[in-house]
Amino acid sequence: MAKLRKLPPLRVDRSDALELLSDQIKEGTLLRRRSIGTERSANDAITKAKVWSQHNRKQLNRIFRGAAVANSYGLCRAQDWTGSNTTLDFWQNKYMSQVSDDLDSIKKIRSLIEKIPDPDQNQIKRTGGKKAPPSKKSNGGAGIKIFISHSHSDKEVARALVHYLLAALDVTREEIRCTSVAGHGLPYGQTIHERLREDIDDALGFLALLTAESLDSTWVKFELGGAWVKRLGVIPILGPGLTLEDHRLGPLAQLPCISVDQDNFLESLADAIQQLAKTLGVKLRGGGAPVAEAQRFRETYRRTVAGS
Repeated sequence: MAKLRKLPPLRVDRSDALELLSDQIKEGTLLRRRSIGTERSANDAITKAKVWSQHNRKQLNRIFRGAAVANSYGLCRAQDWTGSNTTLDFWQNKYMSQVSDDLDSIKKIRSLIEKIPDPDQNQIKRTGGKKAPPSKKSNGGAGIKIFISHSHSDKEVARALVHYLLAALDVTREEIRCTSVAGHGLPYGQTIHERLREDIDDALGFLALLTAESLDSTWVKFELGGAWVKRLGVIPILGPGLTLEDHRLGPLAQLPCISVDQDNFLESLADAIQQLAKTLGVKLRGGGAPVAEAQRFRETYRRTVAGS
C-alpha cells in the first residue's frame, strides 16, 4: 500500500502528537540497538518488538481518526517463520528489519506533522488575537478514551468500576463510555450500533466485565469483536466463579485476565491500570481514593454477581 503524502487532520494538539511519536522513536531506537546473541535474548526482543509495534498503531489511532495512517505505512504487520530455523534467525532475518522499517516510518510521520502549521496560531489570526473556543464532539466533550463492555444486568459493578477509574486516572467523566451508568451513556440522535462503532474506534482502553450474563450478551460479543478488529488491548476482569477453563471465553482465555477471586486481585488491577495510563498518556492519581474505590469495586462485584 502506498504511503500517504498528506496526513489527515490531527485529533490531538500538534505538540502532543510530536511528543507521543518522539517517545515511540526512543523506544524503537533502543530496540534496534539491542545486542542479540542467544535464543532467550532473541525471544525477549521479539516480545518487546511486538508490544512496541502494537503501541505504534494505538498512538497513531490516537493522533489521527481511524487506522488509515498506520495501514498506509504497514505498521504492526504479521511476520512468518519462513526461512528461519531458530528464534535468533527469526529476529535477525525478519523482526530486526520490521523494527527498522517501522522506526523509519514513525520518523517520517513525525517530520510530516512538524510541517503542519500550529493550529493555535491559525486560530489567533482568525479571531483577531483571541483563541477560538475548543470544538465539542457529539458525546458532549473530549473523545472517548475508555470503553467498558458489560451486561446491563451488571450495571452496579460497572458503576463501581467507573468510580474506580475516575479515582485512579486523570480522565474526565466524558472520556469514559459505560452505557448503563448515568453520565456515561449513549447520546441521543444516533443508532446504538453507529455510536458504539464510533466510541470503540475512538477508544484507546477497553475493559470487559465478564460474567455469565455478559458472556451470553450479543452486544458484549459485538463490542469485543470491535475491539479485536481495532487491535485494542482488552483488559478482561472475570467475575466470581468464572475461570479460564470456561469455554464461553473463547480467545479471551488466551489474554492476561484479572479474576475477582484471585488473592492478589487489587495488585493485578493496579498493574493493569498503570499500563492503561501509559497507553492513554495520562497520569495516575495518588492518595488513598484509588485503593478505597478498588476495594469497593471488588466487594460490589462479589456481592452483586454472586447473589444474582
